[in-house]
Amino acid sequence: MRYSLSSRFQAVLLGAALGEILGTQCQVMQSQQPQVKQPSQWTSLSRWGFSDSTLANRIAIAPAWGRVAVQLIKGLIRGGGGETSWINEVLDVLEIPFEQSNREPNSERNSSEQDEGSPLPDFPQIDAGLAIAALPIALFFHADPHQLEQELQQADKVWRHRPELSDGVLAISYALSLTLREQLDPTQLIAEIIEELELNRDRPTTPGPSAPSNSANFVEQLRFAQTLNQTSLDRATAQIRDQLSKSQTGSDALTIAIAFHCFLNTPEDFCLSVIRAAQLHRNPQTTCLTAALSGAYNGISSIPLSWRSALSRGSSEHSPLNHLWGVATEAELQQLSDQLLAAWSGAYDLVHLLNYPGQTFAIAAPKVIRPH
Repeated sequence: MRYSLSSRFQAVLLGAALGEILGTQCQVMQSQQPQVKQPSQWTSLSRWGFSDSTLANRIAIAPAWGRVAVQLIKGLIRGGGGETSWINEVLDVLEIPFEQSNREPNSERNSSEQDEGSPLPDFPQIDAGLAIAALPIALFFHADPHQLEQELQQADKVWRHRPELSDGVLAISYALSLTLREQLDPTQLIAEIIEELELNRDRPTTPGPSAPSNSANFVEQLRFAQTLNQTSLDRATAQIRDQLSKSQTGSDALTIAIAFHCFLNTPEDFCLSVIRAAQLHRNPQTTCLTAALSGAYNGISSIPLSWRSALSRGSSEHSPLNHLWGVATEAELQQLSDQLLAAWSGAYDLVHLLNYPGQTFAIAAPKVIRPH
């Protein structure tokens, strides 16, 4: 195994948090300094980085997808991927009333028939950030792609009218599953994702309104992102702006497609991938998903120590990590990652792990660890 599962789990979550912080900081700096030429040099992006403790006072991020992911992690640790629907937990954290998602089947069908082809009005808060919220689901069910797909289908009520979002979340989760199973080939990933999405559309679906005809939008955006590989940074930025202006279904599909491009452009270098995402799109969701993909592929050791150490500067109460992800320190996020891995591996008494977060536990298959 190239990297341990523990290293990959930690890198996905810590990388995603750092990526979202970097993307948010870049967004803030651009709003405060509109005269800054795009794209900025990578040295400027790195300097803006992660240590600004006033982020929480300068910008309100809603919904906070990192906080949603953390709550899902805790739910998976306590329930072991049990009966509770993860999408209901997402709606709960985002404070979206459940009655919007629990209508009677007939009324839902009638509403869908009336609004067929229009955006789903009940969930305007849901966007490409749902792929960030689904990261714990991808980690927990990575070993069984079929079960992972079934778990993701719980969100059908959210993306029934937005197949490009469904495809994007599935693509991120599928790529993470391949990586964690040591089966990801960067040169073939886009082709494999497109094939998987096409197969997924051909499978029988649950009864209900059919997907609208723009279901191929995400595939189109993936193919567009592929064309950026041999393009200069300035030209790629201009092409992305032009593509956003042409999009008729919003930017969710493009946000996720650009994350794939930035990861695959330099798959062996976490830092370059994430900074390219910040240069190209200055969207916290793009940088977050890029960092999650690269972290899974390269492990925790690939994340620059300077980025990690910046998180510990200043008060943890007002840190960007606490503001965006709801965890005070990197150590707390790593503990959640280890506990999630323990839950996935079938560890006994997971409540004990949560009650003693300061302790380190050895995790292994049954009868592997033996007393002397």
